[in-house]
Formats: sequence, structure tokens, C-alpha cells
Amino acid sequence: MVAVQTTTNTLRRQFDPFDLVIGVVIAALVIAISGVILAGDRAGVGVTFLDQSATSQVIHSTSPLRFAFSEVMDTSTVHLRLDPALDGAFTWSGAQLVFTPRRGFTPGTTYTATLEAGARAQNGRTVQQTARWQFSIAPLSVVYMAPAKPDRNRVPTNLWRIPADSQAEPVQLTHSQFGVYDFAPSPDGTRIAFTQIDSSGKTDLYMITLSSGAVQQLTQCVAASCRAPSWSPDGGRIVYERGESTRLDGNTRPWIVDVNTLRTEPLFTQSKWLGKSPRWSRDGKLITLADRDAGGIFLYEVATGNRTFIETLDDDAGQFAPGDGSQLVYRQLATSPNGAFWRLELADFGGDQHTIHPIDPPDGALVDDHVAVWNPDGIHLAVMRRYFDSRATEKPQIYQVDAATGESQPLVV
Repeated sequence: MVAVQTTTNTLRRQFDPFDLVIGVVIAALVIAISGVILAGDRAGVGVTFLDQSATSQVIHSTSPLRFAFSEVMDTSTVHLRLDPALDGAFTWSGAQLVFTPRRGFTPGTTYTATLEAGARAQNGRTVQQTARWQFSIAPLSVVYMAPAKPDRNRVPTNLWRIPADSQAEPVQLTHSQFGVYDFAPSPDGTRIAFTQIDSSGKTDLYMITLSSGAVQQLTQCVAASCRAPSWSPDGGRIVYERGESTRLDGNTRPWIVDVNTLRTEPLFTQSKWLGKSPRWSRDGKLITLADRDAGGIFLYEVATGNRTFIETLDDDAGQFAPGDGSQLVYRQLATSPNGAFWRLELADFGGDQHTIHPIDPPDGALVDDHVAVWNPDGIHLAVMRRYFDSRATEKPQIYQVDAATGESQPLVV
């Protein structure tokens, strides 16, 4: 019998001081990372009020309120309230909550926005403390073009601004040598996009920042003319019309420019699609355009590229109602024994079925409606109207018209 002896050799390594230091550092990093993770869970979801800078607590009356969460939220658990209360629409874009006032904030008023604790993210984390922000609304100003028509001294038309609630003198905003053709304030009231004319009659888009007076060129249309700016609700893009000549009755196509990068491109990929007077809906989902060759208005869905057609002989794209953008007022040419006249029609896209109905006076009176502009309440319209009965006047007068009922009252006679 042979006995077998098994010998186990144990290798031992001497650790020097450097190895010990590395081990301590690794252990400390593991503890720190674990602590950050645990502390993050205890801290809960963070939220930032994006419209309030570190140096100013004043926002404009038409500004939407934007709140950025550090996590994508379960939207049904988020409860935000305003004091004083204000009617408006809440929308979500990823982890950002946007409140758009229906009628605008009241100038000179201080508001408090309160986010209740307990709002839950999709990963289960919560907002652990109630958050409050206070902000004031800036006073209103009126921006206008003057002179409305070049005078005998050939003074070019420029933009001017005056406070709406004081006796202050108007301030000239632009100093264009050949004049300003049209303009559009940004949704938050801090910038104005305007069309400037050059020596050849060609036009390009420019932007002025009201706080600094700085002017920036947005487009370089070279041989074309670019005009009729309309802002996206977030203030990041402008849709405009581009004509290949200086003629106002020539064919135009809608283009879009990013005001931050100045990148510009056609709105439509199909080069044969035309469109003028583009206007963005308040919710950012639709752009309306007039196409004279097609004989009507196209409603373009920004997300899908789908188009809806409304037949009209008017060469204008209509006006979206404030709010969710589900209503559009436009003009339709009609005839009567007294001749042709313009009638207002309302297209409603809010329900499952799209509806169109005329905005006629309840008493059946025949009227000629030239211009319609929405009141911020989204209910009434200011209308340039001329009656064909005993109320007839030589020129149109301004009436306030209820878009739903057609009831009207004169504002200026």
C-alpha cells in the first residue's frame, strides 16, 4: 500500500503602502456613490420655474409658464394652482409642464404659483415638498407702425412703442432707411420680428430685443422677398412667406426659421405646394395658410404633415382663436340682391366632427364684414362691419361680435 501525501502551496503576496492607498480610495468611492444614490432617492423630484430668472420676477402678460421636472412625471398626480386663479390650458412636453393663459395675465398683478407635494414620477420618486413661486406681470405696451403711409417728406415707416397706461412719449424702436413692412411680437412680448425693406424693394426678416434694442437679421433671401412672420408658441421658430419676386400678388411658399440657429428651410417638402399669410395656432399644433390657386385655406398639422382644406375665395389664412387652436375665423365671399359681400365663418376642430357655420346676426340682417380679430377671451371678435339696413354707414364701423351667437354691439360709431 502506497501512501500519497498531498501538499498545498499557499502563495502569499506582500502588500506595499501604495496598494493600501488604492484600496482605501476605491472603498471611499463606492461609499460616496452609494450615498449619492440614497440621497437622491431621499431628495425626490426636482422642479424649476423656467420663466423666472435670477435677476427678475417680472414676466409678460401673454407669456406661458414653463416648469421643468427632473423626471418624467405621472401627469395625473401633478397639481399646480395659481393665485389669483386664471383660466388656461396645461400641456406636457416630456418632463416639462406648460401653462398657457386663455386671456392673459393681468398687468401689474402679482401671482403665486403653487406645486403641491406628492406629485409622482414614472419611476416612483415624488416631489417631497410644496413649492411656491411669485411673479409680477409687466405693464402693457402698444407697438405700432408710423407713419402709416409715407408722407410728402418721404419719412420711412418704422416701429414705435408707447406704454398703454401712461402719458409717456412714444419711443422709436427701428430706424429702417427704407421702411418696415409688417411685424409680429413674440409670445412672451420680449422680442419683435419685423419685415424690413431694402433699396431694391426686397424684404427680409429681422428681430429686435426690446430690453436691449439689439437688432438681428434672421433671413437672407437674396433675390426673393421674405415677410409675414408668425411665431411658434414657444418663441423658438418663425414661419413666414417667401416670394420669388417683390410683387405682393406673386406665388409664395411658407418657410420656417429657427431664431436661435438661424437655420431656415421650406415648411413643405413638396415644392409645388403654395401658401401665404402663414399663422401659427396658440397650441403649436397647426399652421394655417392661404392658397389662392387652390381656392381656399390649408390647415397644416405640424407633427404629421397632414393638410385639411377649407374652401374660400378670400386671399387670407384666417385667425386662430386664443386657447387650444381648435377654432378658426375666416371670410367667405357671398352674394345677395345688393351684390357681393364678405361673410364671417367659423371652423371648429375641437370635436370628433369638424364643423363650419357662418357668424350671422341673430336678426337676419345683411352685413359686410371686412376684418375680424379675436378678443383674448376667445369668445368675442372685434369686427369691421357695415350694415345694409338703416344702420348703414359710409364706411365700416367697429363692432364686438359673439362668435357663438352672432350677438353684436358697436364699439365705435
